[in-house]
Amino acid sequence: MSDENNFCVACGARLPADAEFCPECGAGIGGRANPHNIVSGQYSRPMSNGVSMIGIFILIYGIFAIIISIMGLYFGLTMTEEKYQSMVDLYESMGIGVPFEWSDSLNAEMLRSGGLSLASGISALVSFWFCYQKGPKKYALVACAAATVLSYAVLGILSVAIGVIVTFMLYNDKKSFTS
Repeated sequence: MSDENNFCVACGARLPADAEFCPECGAGIGGRANPHNIVSGQYSRPMSNGVSMIGIFILIYGIFAIIISIMGLYFGLTMTEEKYQSMVDLYESMGIGVPFEWSDSLNAEMLRSGGLSLASGISALVSFWFCYQKGPKKYALVACAAATVLSYAVLGILSVAIGVIVTFMLYNDKKSFTS
């Protein structure tokens, strides 16, 4: 094996000198196919740092949800009727309509939504942490499911549907967890 073949092209693991297949992921070396390799899916293959693609999806969602929550909490704490009217004027000058009217309960709704988004984002980051640590899988699943349920406050039913799919993919991941 030459120097450029010291690492697996599929997962990045270091290869022994006489390897025909990667000892980590089972990929064939030099174009060989491994007839004994059972791949459970492209999303469960660990990346070079050991985090699966599912974990990366969860991390991205967690960061996104926390950014949304900070915005919701900020606007919930600072929005006045005058600021609302300025926002409406700005949106209308750009040809964009505002989907909600001013009410005395708008601040409370923004705070509630921001708080739920924050809880969802934190749950997603906890799930990512367990993915990164490679277990325990049941904790990663519970945190991912909690983030899914709480995600309704972020984007509504679409985020719940995506969360259910990601939780299911995490449940079926057979390669990324040691416990």
